[in-house]
Amino acid sequence: MQLNAFGKIADHEWLNTPNIRDNVSLHEHIIMPNHMHGILEITFQKSNTPEIGAFKSPSQSIGSIIRGYKIATIKRIKDLIKNSNSGELKEGDKKENYSTGELQFAPPAQFAPPAQFAPTEGFAPTATKKIINLDFKIWQRNYYEHIIRNERAFRNISNYIIKNPKQWGKDKFYKS
Repeated sequence: MQLNAFGKIADHEWLNTPNIRDNVSLHEHIIMPNHMHGILEITFQKSNTPEIGAFKSPSQSIGSIIRGYKIATIKRIKDLIKNSNSGELKEGDKKENYSTGELQFAPPAQFAPPAQFAPTEGFAPTATKKIINLDFKIWQRNYYEHIIRNERAFRNISNYIIKNPKQWGKDKFYKS
């Protein structure tokens, strides 16, 4: 899977998750054009003393970990779009590398690509900046989680993630 600029941000932020939260280990993951898969292990340190009534940070929950990941990617993607005329996007990130359709992981159809991705040369960068709507949705509202209870399930899900890019041609949003 060849990642565009948005996919590279999503991948980087996912890999950065254990650096932010010391109670997280990452296993297999893949960033796809319109979704991602990942195995996230939450490791809790057991205390010798009971913590009855002690406040527990909700930052250790799967919901807060995913929320933090989504917020970080949204911020970086929107910053990238705002600063797209600064040359931050690479030459290889052409418009045709963007995901298409109303996808939960890429800007929806109303997104106007930065000037260097415009289909015709000479499109004014300032005009492009003015029409970019930074209120678009990057992620779907929710996420799917599955608790892996044994080694066999772990292997099956890991293999599914590894093989997922080969199935991309069958995805309903795939365009050749």
